Order: sequence, then structure tokens, then C-alpha cells
Amino acid sequence: VLAAALRAGGFAPAELEWCTAALCNSRLALSGGMRPGDTIEPYHDRVRETVVARLEPKVRVDWHRRLAVAFEELSAADRGTVDAELLAVHWRGAGERERARHYFFRAAGEAEQVLAFGRAARLYRLGLELSGEGAADTRALRVKLGDALANAGRGGEAAAAYLAAVADQAGAGDDGRREDLELQRRAAEQYLRSGYFDEGLRALATVLESVGMSIPKTPMRALLSLLLRRAQIGLRGLAFKARPASEIDADALIRIDICWTASIGFGMADLVRGNDFQTRQLLLALRAGEPYRVAKALAVEAGYLGTIGKPGLRNTGRVLGAARAVAERLQHPHALGL
Repeated sequence: VLAAALRAGGFAPAELEWCTAALCNSRLALSGGMRPGDTIEPYHDRVRETVVARLEPKVRVDWHRRLAVAFEELSAADRGTVDAELLAVHWRGAGERERARHYFFRAAGEAEQVLAFGRAARLYRLGLELSGEGAADTRALRVKLGDALANAGRGGEAAAAYLAAVADQAGAGDDGRREDLELQRRAAEQYLRSGYFDEGLRALATVLESVGMSIPKTPMRALLSLLLRRAQIGLRGLAFKARPASEIDADALIRIDICWTASIGFGMADLVRGNDFQTRQLLLALRAGEPYRVAKALAVEAGYLGTIGKPGLRNTGRVLGAARAVAERLQHPHALGL
């Protein structure tokens, strides 16, 4: 904007007006007008590239700093309204890595709020490139990058980000172990959802082994496991005693979530193994009684029952109705969506 050009260049208003008119008349710049909030920009990218290429490195750094300061001052005068990405680019150009890093992550958070997940992922990556080795928040930011990529439908990249977060800084103690396991579980789910089946199976096997479970080695073993657990559900029914997650053993919740990942991951490629893990998930969720996980398990159960076709119509409707009832009591967007 012209107000930033005025501050950064140290022009008098009349000088800036004359320069802007001369540049526009020469087809070197475009301007929306002469008011402080109007924009001015190069007429073409090649004009910008040519000018920037002719600047000495020290001069270029100085201009980045001037523009960053000008935009921050305008932001302060405008009650904190700021283009965080713009400031990040200029502070990076000025060599101020920490300030640039701060604004890249701020811009990424703002992009997520408006569901621009691809842009958020790009900004998280730019911020992480500026992170010093051993930065305390790098792990958390890698997780946010993974979440943004997952939400953007880029499962393979999301899985790699989650695993990088584990490798970057392994958790300490029981809580750290559970956090590592959760990130590995998310990585397995993203691999499986996005078609990286071999990578997903390896990641899933590691996670299952960590909680004393395993993938049935043959279709027959999977079928026998499925039939046994189906019989257990038939005997116990779908009743459960609702309990908040805080009252349930954390390892029990992890096992439910791992079975969720396996049931979803196998669902499109191996229906018997997927159904086996879905049945395990449903049993574990009903025993634990955490409503959100019960709602998820019931919703996916209805999906698996639906594969039977018309003979399973009544049972599918009953389970789906139970899932809907729990989700509506919770008013949880994901449960309702499922």
C-alpha cells in the first residue's frame, strides 16, 4: 500500500505522488489511486525481478527491513490488523529468522481457521525451515503440519510429518510414550487412507505390537477372530455406561483408537480384517463407555453391516439409530458427520 511505501521510503507525500505517477505512466507500475490505502505494484513480475536482481544484497536486506517495520507500524495504527505472511516474508528477507518464524506460524494458524489447509501446510513448512536445531516447539509444529496436510487430503505427506515429529523429539515417560504412539497411529491411518498400503501396514503393525495386538496372519484367522467377537457382541448387546475420557485408562483409549485406524484402513482393501478390527473396536468402546468413541464405533459398525445387503437392513438401521442417538446427545461435529 502507498502508506507503507511512504514510511519505508522516507518520501514526502508530494514526492511519492510524483514518483507513482511517473512509474505508472512509464508502464513500470500499477496503482489503484493516490490514497494511503491504495496499492502500488510492479506492472509485471519481470519488472520486479529485474529491479530486485540489480540490488546489492545489503541494500535488499535493508529494504526488506524498512518494509517490515513500515507494515508493523501500520498494523499497530490499524488496531492490530496485519498480513502475517507479508510480514514473515519481509522479516525473513531482513535476516530476522525468529520474527519471520513467528509470523509464518501465525499466518498458518489464520489459514487453518478459514479451512485453507493447503496454504497452512505451506506456511508451516516455511516456518519450520527457519527453526533452529532443537527448538522446543518443533515437535508440536510438525504435528500441526501433519494435521494441516491430513485435512488437505495429502495423507502420505501428513504421515511423514507425524513420523518426523516422533523422530525429532521422542516423548519422555508414560505420557510421552502415549503421545508417540498416537502420532504413529495417525501416520498409519493417513498412509492407509491415501493408498500407501505397504507403508501403512508396517506402521500399523508397529503400533499394534506396542499394545500387545497384531494383524491376523491369514484370512482364516481373521475370519475366526471376527466370528468369535461377533458372538460376544450378540451376547452383550450395544448397551454401555457413559463415562468421560478422564475417568478411563489412557491405554484403553489408545487401543480403541488403534482399532479404529485398522478398521478404516483395511475397510477398502481387506473387508474381513477390517471387519475384525471394527468388531474389536466396538467391543472395547462399549466396555470403556467413552461416548464419542462409542458413536464412532457404532457408525462404522452400521457401514460394515450394510455390506451384507438387504438381509441386514433391519440390523443396520438399529445400529445406525443407536449411533445417531449418541452423536446427537454429544453434539460432536465429527460424530454427527459419521
